[in-house]
Amino acid sequence: MADKNHSVKKKVMKEKKPGRWWFRLFVVIVPVAFFVLLELGLRLAGYERELHEFVLVKQYQGEKYCQINPLISRKYFASHNVGVPEPYPDLFKVKKPERTIRIFCLGESTMFGYPYPVNVNAPRFLRHRLAALYPGRELEVINLGIPAVSSSVILDLLRSALDYEPDLIIVYSGHNEFYGTYGVASTEYLGQNRTFLRLYIALRDLRVFGLIRNTVLSIENIFAPTGEPTRHSTFLERMVREREIPLGSKLYEAARRMYTGNIREMIELAKKKGVPIALTTVVSNDRNLPPFISGFDPATPESKRAEWKKLFDEGVSLQAAQRMADALSKFSEAKTIDSGRADVHYRRAQCLWMLDRFDEARQEFIRARDLDVLRFRASSEFNNLLRDESRKNGAFLIDLDSLFAAESPHGVTGSSLIIEHLHPDLFGYFLMGKAYAGCAQAVLHSKFGTLQPVSLPADSAFLGTAPFTSLDTVSAAIRVHILRSGWPFRDNPTGTFSFEPKTGIEQIAFKYCEEELSWDAAHYQVASVDVKAGDIPAAAKEYETVAKELYLYYHPLMMLGDMQARMKDFAAAEQSYRRALELQDVQFVRFRLGVLCSQEGKTAEAIQHLQQALAIDDAARVKMTQDARLMTMYVLGVAYGQSGQEELAIQEMKSILSVDPGHQPAAKFLEQLAGRGG
Repeated sequence: MADKNHSVKKKVMKEKKPGRWWFRLFVVIVPVAFFVLLELGLRLAGYERELHEFVLVKQYQGEKYCQINPLISRKYFASHNVGVPEPYPDLFKVKKPERTIRIFCLGESTMFGYPYPVNVNAPRFLRHRLAALYPGRELEVINLGIPAVSSSVILDLLRSALDYEPDLIIVYSGHNEFYGTYGVASTEYLGQNRTFLRLYIALRDLRVFGLIRNTVLSIENIFAPTGEPTRHSTFLERMVREREIPLGSKLYEAARRMYTGNIREMIELAKKKGVPIALTTVVSNDRNLPPFISGFDPATPESKRAEWKKLFDEGVSLQAAQRMADALSKFSEAKTIDSGRADVHYRRAQCLWMLDRFDEARQEFIRARDLDVLRFRASSEFNNLLRDESRKNGAFLIDLDSLFAAESPHGVTGSSLIIEHLHPDLFGYFLMGKAYAGCAQAVLHSKFGTLQPVSLPADSAFLGTAPFTSLDTVSAAIRVHILRSGWPFRDNPTGTFSFEPKTGIEQIAFKYCEEELSWDAAHYQVASVDVKAGDIPAAAKEYETVAKELYLYYHPLMMLGDMQARMKDFAAAEQSYRRALELQDVQFVRFRLGVLCSQEGKTAEAIQHLQQALAIDDAARVKMTQDARLMTMYVLGVAYGQSGQEELAIQEMKSILSVDPGHQPAAKFLEQLAGRGG
């Protein structure tokens, strides 16, 4: 009987198993199906679409272009404590022409070009130099620098950039491994595990994940303190979660490991795609910027710390009295007590410098930077790591750190090339572009072989041809003033600053910095001021600067042509008008070209341009003013008269007078025509 019951029980259990299997499958499938359908629904609804498109497809004059999506950086920044910096919306053609040179420049704020505007940065100087070296060759140099991002973000951007047929990838990264997005001591911190971070970035491409993330952030924002929008003066402080990171500490080593892994993966990805990649060593102000924060070695007892401070203070007093040898002695004694403080090395470096012991000073300046526990400047280890990885794995190395040192007094990079703590000044960015061009030439030679560059003038002369004006340098100075008004350069809890524009150009530049004016509108305003002052060459430079940056728009070229015509450089004016006309066939350019041809005696061509100007205006949404249209008709009538087409000339003048009976030039020309007929 027991055996029978056991047999029945086993039979029942066998019958139940399929039901349990289907139930388990149902439990798994339903939530998966729910999330799949939710993902599809969110995509169809366009949820966060603007954050997940690396490029936007735009059309200009019948040609399709990829534009870097300026909103992609929002995918990486999560904290409500910081603003979201954006990359420049640079353009390149959807279909790459056969002989086009395409270079992507990826990096942090230095690659972006802070504190200068869009037209002054290393990628722009690279494009300017390559255009001069290889005239006639089409160039696409895309600036993918984004302020405050770490190498983890740059790695993700590189994955996308590799899909667009680059001839070269240039990477500038290293300063933001602690406080940049995903940095180990950043408010945008997400852990120290590269595998987890890569998974997070991959999941961030899912709309469902974005919805969950945004919901959590919205809840956090309800309880977060509200305030004024982030200013550049407080941006650095808002990115910092932990201020003090000693050399060799756990956080320091975590950042170095993360950076090493990211750099290696960048090289591997580029190799798999067959794309040359160049790594750039990073630069900083070593000589003229004291360490932000110095810290004692934890092993130094309090009694020894008091002794150290006494010696250090005595050294500072002696240094102020210009007794450098005595001051150096005190600082050296303090160093024997605790050699881990950055400030004592910096003071020793200053004394050694004043004593003309430059080689020793150089080592101490570098040591002071490396020991600075507020890690806004990368330590020497990061540059050495780049040198090692490029050598081991076959990447190009652009040793900017060594180049800047060689260009600096006694081999110590300082304020002669760096504008504050780590961003180059204008000539520094020019040197970056030159170094990048040298690397690009090597790549292009191996790819095209027969490509022969032309010779260029000396750096100082060539820099003078670059497209920038004083507006760009003044606006940079204002931005630096704003930056220096806050932490870590000085304590400023309110985040406010004072800047009183004293000149006309400062007023315009300040409005641009405060985003009251766009970059091109600011240049146009300066040009208008120059014209009123009678400085036509200066106005021409403003328009030329805009024309070279906004190279797909006719208007700045047209205005440049106007200035060239006023300077009696009619050949240059005609060239500018014709280039503008190639970009967009508008009545405003046709009119100007018609007037110029008429002045040069090209009557038949003048008639053609003026006729087309009027025909375009008839159908245009944006029309000429009445005065401009009547002027076009008058010049056309005169051209008719000059070509012997008197009936058409009379007809044109009568048409003018029917609109404006008081138009004296038309009436007078009619009299002249009547006199000829008599």
